[in-house]
Amino acid sequence: MALMVNLRHLEAHSIHLEGELSVAELDIDTRDQVIQVTQPLQYNLEVEKIEDGLLLLAHNRLRCVSWSTATATITRMPVTRY
Repeated sequence: MALMVNLRHLEAHSIHLEGELSVAELDIDTRDQVIQVTQPLQYNLEVEKIEDGLLLLAHNRLRCVSWSTATATITRMPVTRY
């Protein structure tokens, strides 16, 4: 799933995008035995035009369930990238 931005709108001001993408929309291989995506990706993006490019500031949150095959315990942990 792609998020699209109208470049003409960026000429005047930055654009703020916020929302959720379901696991199906993310197109992530959910057959992984170690990590399972259990909730939608929450995104918060700010896009602005600078010179000949785009600047994207992002705060994303994806909650996964993971477990250790050695201990067979289930833990919940957020996966965050900046």
